[in-house]
Amino acid sequence: AHIDALFRLPQYSGSQIKLFIQTAQSIFHKAGFTHVRDMSMNENLWNALVQMSEGNDLKLCLDSFVTAENVNDLDRVVQEVNYLKTNKCFHLRVHGVKIFVDGSLGSKTAYLSENYLNTDKQGLMIWSASDIKTAILKAWSNQLEIAVHVIGDQSVHQVVLAAREVASSGVLGRLHLEHVQILSPQTLQLMKPLHITCHMQPVHWLSDQKWLDQVLPANLLKNLFQWELIRKNNISLFFGSDSPIEPPSLLSTHKALVLSEKNKIPSLTADWKKFHAHPDIDWSNSRTEFDSEKIQQVYFNNESVL
Repeated sequence: AHIDALFRLPQYSGSQIKLFIQTAQSIFHKAGFTHVRDMSMNENLWNALVQMSEGNDLKLCLDSFVTAENVNDLDRVVQEVNYLKTNKCFHLRVHGVKIFVDGSLGSKTAYLSENYLNTDKQGLMIWSASDIKTAILKAWSNQLEIAVHVIGDQSVHQVVLAAREVASSGVLGRLHLEHVQILSPQTLQLMKPLHITCHMQPVHWLSDQKWLDQVLPANLLKNLFQWELIRKNNISLFFGSDSPIEPPSLLSTHKALVLSEKNKIPSLTADWKKFHAHPDIDWSNSRTEFDSEKIQQVYFNNESVL
């Protein structure tokens, strides 16, 4: 019902969209970010971003995906992604399709392999296993990447199994797993042959750690926030902020990694900053100067933006 209502709302005007972009850009710069992943790109937003780029007003680089609300929405999304690919812009890259397959731990809708404590519920799977497979196949057969919102361990497992089925049919592509807050070692082994990137937000530990042991069984608590296990097994890993669910902040990532280690989350045995850096070092001459307490300066295309 929520999604249906959103589709019925009138579009924002061009001037409104530009104001939103300028406001968001300032927020990200103050938080230390020069590159952003936008998981809900659309044609109107893209066109506004292109216009700002051409006017030298855009001081961010954006990787983006277009969200499919359900399996019947996939054809529209593929068509929109292909249109965006034709409207090229230095600051913008569109990669493929985004889908949500489960909910969140706080609402007890992330899909688990066991029941939440004191309930008879495992959470929700918004997409069926067959529809997940269809979405992956649709994306990969159109040479697009697919990003999947997965928080519970069983939702991760279902998506990885679906990707393996598609890959075994001879259709290959890139799979992005968004959040991956709970990951079983068994699922991680199944991930290894696939082209998978995990995008995690350590800041969620800061928000969630005070109540996690009240909602999750012990078997799942030990599989929380497995960034070190992912890194150790050579699966591509990146950190982010999950804005606007959490305030964007490089410093909060560092704080979460330090404090979570003291609370039995396996320590990341590598420099955390490399997991926050964009893999394409030639996509803008940008850098952030900071210490443990403050973002000191942000440069985009060698120009100070903070």
